[in-house]
Amino acid sequence: MTRDIEVLRAWLLVMVVIAAVGATAVPVLYSFLPWKKHQIGPPFMLQAVSFAGALNITVLFAFWRPKDILIIFWVQALLFTAIAVSTSTLVLVTIRMRYPKRKRPLMLFNANVYAFLKRFVQVTLPATGLLYFTLAQFWNLPSVEAVMGTLTAVATFLGVCLGISTKEYGRTELKYDGDVVIESNDEGSTLRLNNVSQKALETKDEILLRINRTG
Repeated sequence: MTRDIEVLRAWLLVMVVIAAVGATAVPVLYSFLPWKKHQIGPPFMLQAVSFAGALNITVLFAFWRPKDILIIFWVQALLFTAIAVSTSTLVLVTIRMRYPKRKRPLMLFNANVYAFLKRFVQVTLPATGLLYFTLAQFWNLPSVEAVMGTLTAVATFLGVCLGISTKEYGRTELKYDGDVVIESNDEGSTLRLNNVSQKALETKDEILLRINRTG
């Protein structure tokens, strides 16, 4: 096997170019198919575009590198965030397709973890970024752009995961606190509460009930 660095570098560059061409061809050809109609189509398309973008940027940076290293950082941060989101979504969709008869919903987080992450994404991360940015102006703290970019990427990834969890939760019956049964008779209709969560009555200011009609 050769030990010539230039030969190996040329070999790797050729392979990356071939991989970039192939990765770019996949979403282009797949776009002519009815990919939107299949549940695995959108996440697969996003993953294919993300990988194609990463490989094309690798080829571009092999011939030209911007002078500002932050440009490289932001491009890589956005691409790897897209890859992480698309890959995670594709795994979840594949699991749901693999186990279509599961009675329990495919939840990414339980209620406590969901509530914690929601506060973390909506309050903690923005507050931390603002605090670091403000203090950096007075104390000359290092890597302000890198820290802000990292916090933004983390918040984006967790926000997408929370959105998936919220969507899955909305498809289930877990969002209801009980039922309102409407019973029709000769004298009119009567309402009856059924399976109402006692915990919901004790802890919530508002409850969501599903309507069932009988008679």
